[in-house]
Amino acid sequence: MTQLTPHFSLKEMTTTSTGIANVPTGQLLKNLTYTAQQLEVVRGILGNNTIQVNSGFRCDAVNRAVGGVTTSAHSYGFAVDFVCPKFGTPYEVCAALIKAGMKFDQLIHEKRRWVHIGFGLKSGISHRQQVLTLPPQGGRYQAGLIK
Repeated sequence: MTQLTPHFSLKEMTTTSTGIANVPTGQLLKNLTYTAQQLEVVRGILGNNTIQVNSGFRCDAVNRAVGGVTTSAHSYGFAVDFVCPKFGTPYEVCAALIKAGMKFDQLIHEKRRWVHIGFGLKSGISHRQQVLTLPPQGGRYQAGLIK
């Protein structure tokens, strides 16, 4: 098992239930390593509690299979969906990251089920500090962190 960082492996950052091969190479692997390094910072902010990765890197075929948008930061190795139950709810995780001044491109409180954090775009690392909430009933993303 290849470790990207002390607490995040390549396997957990690429696991998918689709059955489609999902292996980043070259620049995508470098991007994913950067994302894992940033998750180490997130982990520290969250009291070094275990982060459970739901979705990390998604090759184009996986991204299509799960209904991801074509511009998804997941496709470039720059995004992760996760939970940290020992710290708190996804809302509490988002609030803690914002309060700590965590640098990110996009932070999404997704349907109160998990946190999406992105650190870049197709063109590379980005820190727009965009915060969104996807309501539990779905629909359109709303600006800001909404409980």
